[in-house]
Amino acid sequence: MPPVTHTLLNRIEPSALGVPFLYLALFAVYVALIAVLIWAYRRGV
Repeated sequence: MPPVTHTLLNRIEPSALGVPFLYLALFAVYVALIAVLIWAYRRGV
């Protein structure tokens, strides 16, 4: 795990739906990356 992810995103307290904040943050990053890939594909880059 990168140091930035470990220090900033590693929270002990659970957040929404009992899922740890780290997993929600990583899921948001992956969704954003997939959205960029879909946007680039539709744009024809």
